[in-house]
Amino acid sequence: MSMFYGMNGQFWRKLRWPLLILSGLAAMAAGLWLYQSVLAPARASAAALATLQSRSFSDLTDTNRTLLDWQGKVRVVNFWATWCEPCREEIPALQRVQAKFAESGLETIGISIDHADKVQQFARNMAITYPLLLGDASVIDLARALGNRAGGLPFTLVIDAQGKLLASKLGGITEAQLTEILLPVLGQPKS
Repeated sequence: MSMFYGMNGQFWRKLRWPLLILSGLAAMAAGLWLYQSVLAPARASAAALATLQSRSFSDLTDTNRTLLDWQGKVRVVNFWATWCEPCREEIPALQRVQAKFAESGLETIGISIDHADKVQQFARNMAITYPLLLGDASVIDLARALGNRAGGLPFTLVIDAQGKLLASKLGGITEAQLTEILLPVLGQPKS
């Protein structure tokens, strides 16, 4: 057996770098597969986008609303929940963007996957000024069909005035990221 390993472990010393390189390549391949199969935003199907826009949701006054109620406006649609910390962190940015671009034809709409009483209390505490709609667990399946393969929150869509999906983002979105997407759509030059 000592012949196989060579003197002082020479065999393993010679294989150390090739094994490290092979391990690194395997890890990269696994990461690429994970990104492509789970984390990468998928293309939203036209049917899923049409379903989202025509689906009826209750708002905080128990009125049924659809995204078509804001047809003709650029819409930022944010899927969120009160228990989701990244969701909570991005809400002030969503509010600032809404206030900044409301006169330019923007409407931000939050679709919460939570109980109405929790959303109402949270909306009061955060002084949320944009419309909030109430979803249920089936909204996660709809979000998956819209490109959110992981089914995670927050998930944000930007839909133009004609109903075309312009952008989607899984995870927290910043004011700067939203502004960059919205400026050309709202007819304002990027600064």
